[in-house]
Amino acid sequence: MVQPSKKRNKAMKSRPQPDRRTPGRAGHALQAKADQSASVHRLSALQRMADSGAQNAPVLQAFAETAADDPPQWRLSDSRKSGVPQDKSGGGSALYATPEIIKDGDDKLLAASSAIGLTQTADLMELEGNDIYRVAPYLREKAIADVDHDRTKKLKEINTGEKPDDMGVTDDDMLAMWTDCGKVARTIMGAQDTGRTPKATTNIGDSKASNSPEAYSNEMFPKAIKAFYGSDVSEGHLTKGVHYRSIGPFSWFIKPRSGKSARRMYYALGEEGRTAFDKHVGINRYANPEIGGAYTMVTQKDMPGFASSGKTWNFHWGGVVAKDGADNVTLESYAVSAANNIREAKETMSGKELAAEIKRLREWAADFVDRSWAFQMYGTKAEDGQTFHDEHLASGTHGNRATTFSAKP
Repeated sequence: MVQPSKKRNKAMKSRPQPDRRTPGRAGHALQAKADQSASVHRLSALQRMADSGAQNAPVLQAFAETAADDPPQWRLSDSRKSGVPQDKSGGGSALYATPEIIKDGDDKLLAASSAIGLTQTADLMELEGNDIYRVAPYLREKAIADVDHDRTKKLKEINTGEKPDDMGVTDDDMLAMWTDCGKVARTIMGAQDTGRTPKATTNIGDSKASNSPEAYSNEMFPKAIKAFYGSDVSEGHLTKGVHYRSIGPFSWFIKPRSGKSARRMYYALGEEGRTAFDKHVGINRYANPEIGGAYTMVTQKDMPGFASSGKTWNFHWGGVVAKDGADNVTLESYAVSAANNIREAKETMSGKELAAEIKRLREWAADFVDRSWAFQMYGTKAEDGQTFHDEHLASGTHGNRATTFSAKP
């Protein structure tokens, strides 16, 4: 994957198309309205704090907003068969890809029981000799047809145009989606309100099913440090008294008491040892979810050397919807905060009335649906520094210690 200069952007040539409305097209009036996110207090990654006093509430992370060039920069795959314009916070409002990549993504999402599908539009560009088409994601209703939750019913009615989204936009041609990264990822995995639950997938086995990446970390690190100890790749990275004990010619593994102690043992491997561990286990830079699976990153505040930028998020999810060689494309979303609304309520309410209003506002924010999701492209070559793990850790919203897993139901 490359992040091209303006000069390379000139290779992106639009071809004239018939006058027709393309789903989610740049410049679409409804897209512009959906982007007016300030009215619902949409927050950049370094602003998206928990509601006042709610430090234990689920807090979500996404990239910090960055100013886009005019025309926007693009992330292009190594094959030049797909690209994502960086025209909004956390990625782009569009994905362009060859018909083969679009079909492969849609077919594999269907096979994974995903509630999201991909369709090819007529919006065509040329990228270094490749014809790439704008991709329109859509809600695959049959994947959630048997679910009777009010949340699912709301999402379906918004996507069929029966009712407006929470920004007041009615547009059955552009995907409407949760503004909660976990719900979006579970929708892509076919695990949102379906009775299916994702699990972390690693080279040494899978975790128990859970919606919590923290649970993945606490379960898998003790297993992984033991598996690493017993492997050839651990040679030269283990420390006596930390990872093993020995008497004469005999040595044995020191079993970690918890996920926390296992993470301390992991950090004691040193930089080269941690890289060998990550590759052996298939985490962090080596996490590579399938189409219809997801990345999930969890902040590790108990890992030695943790430092916060001042505003730290618990976790983030990104569902994978397409692949182009060694590059993955995700569809991600961004949290909406009820903090301002709660502050206003505290000025006029108290007691049970205030408690009920705070509960309602938090549920409103958690179930918010609009069209502000973004595509993003990540590399999977660890040495290139363009992985999901590299980019989200570099954002500072997980401090300087985090673990990334692949996940699927």
